[in-house]
Amino acid sequence: MNSGRFVVFEGPDGAGKTTAMTAVAGRLRETGREVVQTREPGGSTGAEAMRSLLMTETLQHAPVLSQLLLITAARVDHLDTTILPAIQRGAVVLCDRYVDSSYIYQCRLGGVPLDVLDQLNTLLKIRMPDLRLFFELPAAVALSRMTARAEKNRFDLHNEERWLELADAYRWRAEQAPETVRRVNAALSLEEVVTQCWEHIHESG
Repeated sequence: MNSGRFVVFEGPDGAGKTTAMTAVAGRLRETGREVVQTREPGGSTGAEAMRSLLMTETLQHAPVLSQLLLITAARVDHLDTTILPAIQRGAVVLCDRYVDSSYIYQCRLGGVPLDVLDQLNTLLKIRMPDLRLFFELPAAVALSRMTARAEKNRFDLHNEERWLELADAYRWRAEQAPETVRRVNAALSLEEVVTQCWEHIHESG
C-alpha cells in the first residue's frame, strides 16, 4: 500500500465510525504513512461553511433536493481542496461518510431519484473510494451509544424505527458496487473493530 488510497467509513449513527477511524489513522501513521482524516459534509474550509448552513433550522426544512445540491457542492470543494491533493502525493485518506451517505439519506430515505445523484456524480467527476467500510450493529447497541454521546447534530437519529430504516438502507447500499465494500461488525470491542478495518485496508491494497 505505497500509493495514495481513499477509504470511506460508512454506517448508521452510533456505529462508532469516527472513533475507529481515528484509531486506524494512528496505526497507519506508525507505519510511516501520511494519513489525512476528514469527514462529510465538510472536510475543507468551503465545505465546512456549507456544513454549517446545513445545520441551520432553515436548511433543515428545505427541500431534500436543495440539501443534496448543497452537500454535493461541498463534496466538490472537499475533493478539490483536501482529498485529491492528498491522494496525489501518496497519502491515505480516511473519510467519515461520503457519497454512499447521500444515496442513503437524500435518495433512499429522502426521496430524491437515484439517477439524479448518479448524473451529478458523473457530470462533476466525483472520485469514488477505493474501499468502503460499512459498519453494522444491532439497533439497541447503537441507540445506547447515541444516548450517551454528548454532541448531537441533525444527522443523528434516535427513534428506533427510524434507525432500523436507516440500517436497512445501509444494507441496501452495501450491495451496490460490492467489490469495494467490506462489512465491519461494529458491535465488538473497539480493538476488534479496528483490527477488522486494518485487515480490510491491507487486504484490499
